[in-house]
Amino acid sequence: MPVFRRSSPTPGRFTGWGWLLLAFTSSTAPAVAQTPAIGLVQPRAVAPGQETSVTVRGQGLAGAAHLWTTFSAPIPPAGDVEGNGQSETECVFRVAAPADAPLGIHAVRIVSPRGASLIAPLLIDDLPSVAEAGGNQSAATAQEVALPCGIDGRVDNLTRDFFKFHVQGGQTVTLEALARRLGSPLDASLYLYDSQGRILAYSDDAPGLSADPQIVHTFKDEGTYVVELRDIRYQGGDGHTYRLRIGDFPGLNSASPLAVRRGSDARIDFAGVSVADASPAFISVPADWPHGWYPVSTRRAGGVSSAFAFVAVSDTEEVLEREPNDTQPQAQRAPLGASISGRLDQPGDVDRFTFTAAQGDRFIFTGMTRDQGSPADLLLRMLDASGNQLAAVDDNGTAEGVLDFAFPAAGEFTLEVSDLSRRGGPQYAYRIAQERWRPGFSLAASSDTLSVPAGGVAALTVSAARRDYGGAIELTVEGLPEGYAVPSTHIGPGLNQTVLTIAVDAGALPANLSGVSIVGRARIGEDDVAARASVTAALRARWSNAIVVPARMEREVAVAVAPAQPIRLRVEPPVVVFGKNLTATARVIVERGDGMDEAIALAVNPPQDGLPPNVAVDLKPIDKGQTESVATFTANENAALGPFTVVLSGTHQKDNAAVVATTPGIGLRLEPPFEATAAMPESTALPRGGELKLKIDLKRNPAYAGDAKLVVEKLPAGVTAAETVLPADQSTVELLLTAAADAAPATIADALLKITSPADAKLAVDVPLPAFQIQ
Repeated sequence: MPVFRRSSPTPGRFTGWGWLLLAFTSSTAPAVAQTPAIGLVQPRAVAPGQETSVTVRGQGLAGAAHLWTTFSAPIPPAGDVEGNGQSETECVFRVAAPADAPLGIHAVRIVSPRGASLIAPLLIDDLPSVAEAGGNQSAATAQEVALPCGIDGRVDNLTRDFFKFHVQGGQTVTLEALARRLGSPLDASLYLYDSQGRILAYSDDAPGLSADPQIVHTFKDEGTYVVELRDIRYQGGDGHTYRLRIGDFPGLNSASPLAVRRGSDARIDFAGVSVADASPAFISVPADWPHGWYPVSTRRAGGVSSAFAFVAVSDTEEVLEREPNDTQPQAQRAPLGASISGRLDQPGDVDRFTFTAAQGDRFIFTGMTRDQGSPADLLLRMLDASGNQLAAVDDNGTAEGVLDFAFPAAGEFTLEVSDLSRRGGPQYAYRIAQERWRPGFSLAASSDTLSVPAGGVAALTVSAARRDYGGAIELTVEGLPEGYAVPSTHIGPGLNQTVLTIAVDAGALPANLSGVSIVGRARIGEDDVAARASVTAALRARWSNAIVVPARMEREVAVAVAPAQPIRLRVEPPVVVFGKNLTATARVIVERGDGMDEAIALAVNPPQDGLPPNVAVDLKPIDKGQTESVATFTANENAALGPFTVVLSGTHQKDNAAVVATTPGIGLRLEPPFEATAAMPESTALPRGGELKLKIDLKRNPAYAGDAKLVVEKLPAGVTAAETVLPADQSTVELLLTAAADAAPATIADALLKITSPADAKLAVDVPLPAFQIQ
């Protein structure tokens, strides 16, 4: 148990959000236990309605409490395996997926008193699993398998894996490798050979399948055939794993339509290279369905193995494309604001949809394909009633284009949908989501899991993609269990990211996992706008840039308690208020564990863009053996006003071991130097030759404690007010407006009270005065 020296005589344990862990290794300090990390899950799939022995390999697995899954209750380590749960690198679980568990890619985590691992993908598959036996690196030594099956294997460097199987004449078989879609770096390719070694089919980077290969082949003759799986670059190793599915399932990419409306019944067909005889799925999505997706699966008529996909679930009307709609006269009429699902059935196919719009209507048309497995790379064009192009957009990286269009006049307009490269076919499904324009934003979180040290905090980055809104975004975390807390956190005006911290009490129970959502909110005009953070980009980066990330994993972040850490930092005050041309300070305080007595260098984290523009901080190290230092914040006249969040890091160097700590988020509030209210008497009349008293209540920025000079400007001829200086220790004053006897009668509504610092004219604000009448 770490022993701390407190920096303050105040008794009691550490609470609230002001503490953060400092993980370190040192010859004089206790080692920090590693958070669980999953490197490999074997097999890569479990079957619904069956119990499967699953081995998890990785680091920090000793003492694992349970395996968390997206489809079952927590699963403890298998009790019938000798020494199970004691190894740092391996743990075995008996996983029983429910019989009605949806097929497709799910997720697991290891949860232990050390915290929780990042999620790892695990497939639920109705194909019998077969383990690669090894020694199958040539066609002559190909491993024999019986169909249907799912083969779990690994490709070593500079090697190839071969498998052979028997089929009947006229039999259609689908072969697909799940590698990138399961987070593997393997860039798999498949070669299908006959008994003479002739290539019958080949696949690499099947369109829409995140660079995974897929072959659908009908065999003319009965016999034994060989499939080769290899990395296209001949790379390999421990992480280059795959699941090779071979069976009579349809060769599909996605569902069609790609979305259904919440609270509706729908027939779901499928899009793919071989789906003509795929059985449709009939689904009923409850009105209170809590997710933005719904799982679906299909088999061929009389088939015994399944393919799977998911559909998006929306709250808008969903329109299905109907052919023919290739030409302007054939354009399909659709309500403006309804989302559209369709398919580009053949190369060169063009689909058109006509809307009636009012002048000034502004809508966002968003193409959706590759995120759900379709290979379509959409080109969207908006046409007028004569077919003239008014606007066009194609892709945005790996995402489809977004057409932001304001209709220039009332009338008929046509949205044209095609593939940028004029491709088409049964796999080229698409969806065009429509929404009325309004300013807003979307959010992305940098991790799907946070292990929070008991009594400390953990942090992640939240990024914003803004749409015509540059103001502050307040971040909150929904679903936190008791004992957790989040400080006031903002993505500041004009910024696109910040660091969010989550704290947990020292007495929180370990080995508990809770799913939470990070939500951003802003008041934009008359609207309250909210958005939930996605972790899709983080998963893609970790899963070898897989494009299709299972929808069930997109928006939840898991938090778990990890062991208390031996060094913590806090900042007092937790919120620092200052403003343009002002300076404020905060104390950075360290609580040191035994042996951690060297100086701690402080820096902004991240070093680039960690501070708001035009804001600087002067950081002094926490000297050797000391417990605190002072951070001095300043802002120049170009700094934006508003709430921001800033994080500092501290580095402790001893015995060639660098120890880095991170503070909790520090709230920075940049405010005007003065705020004032002016109260008029009940009668707002200023008689000619008379006076009118105004009571001024002044609030100074906490970073300014000087005098304030008050001058009334924009007064009409014949009306005056004496300049007043309000001493530093006063906040209330009466201003006297005086009207000459010959002042012209009028209503004065634009008079201003100018408040400045006598010592620095840059510290100034203008306050509108209430209207008054000269009578």
